[in-house]
Amino acid sequence: MFGGVPYYLFIDHRLVSVTLASMFLIAGLAFLMNMSLIENPYKKLKSERLLFDPAYFSSLAKTYETYKRKYIALILLAICLILLAVILEFANIANFPLVEIQCILVASSVYLFIYGIGIIDAYDVLLRNEERMESLYWKFIKKLKK
Repeated sequence: MFGGVPYYLFIDHRLVSVTLASMFLIAGLAFLMNMSLIENPYKKLKSERLLFDPAYFSSLAKTYETYKRKYIALILLAICLILLAVILEFANIANFPLVEIQCILVASSVYLFIYGIGIIDAYDVLLRNEERMESLYWKFIKKLKK
């Protein structure tokens, strides 16, 4: 997303703009590769039963309900941003930087969507751990491990 800033900031100096934009692109790809190669810290949480104090579990459930509303709103905002980018694609506005705005809208919506889903899934792992352990998927995984 930040690669577009130097690209359009130094539009008169093509070499500088392309070089800086490429550096941001490479840094972003390196970050994504690094994140994909790191061991998943939640792997153990997803594969073992969790035991919580009932008071803590109820407070965690209340917190989840509060966060769930907020992050669902973020996900809906992300969907609206994608729809806005699609609407701008079909709009005929002369002398307006549509492509740049669409890139920012799409990049922002992807970030918001992934972030919101990640938070909701983390709370889901914590609160519905017992149900997950009893599902057919985990029973199949346990048989495969044996």
